[in-house]
Amino acid sequence: MLFLGDESVTVAGRTLPARHTRWTTTFSGATEGGAVVDDWFEPATGLVLREERHIGLRVGSPFVGHLTYADNSTYELLSTTPAR
Repeated sequence: MLFLGDESVTVAGRTLPARHTRWTTTFSGATEGGAVVDDWFEPATGLVLREERHIGLRVGSPFVGHLTYADNSTYELLSTTPAR
């Protein structure tokens, strides 16, 4: 994991402090490719405020040959208040 710095993230109109981290994973063997996942955590609670994923894999299958998997997605917390 790499710490990229302290930043801010807006959740429900509020600007919150956040720690920006990046996980980078490389796959080789039957599964090839890589993944980069950026997370922004609230320092006081560890709550994930935002996540970005960039994943590209080529997976070997004995039944159908090689399969390709791609995921480029962003997740953002809508509220810091529980719904209940």
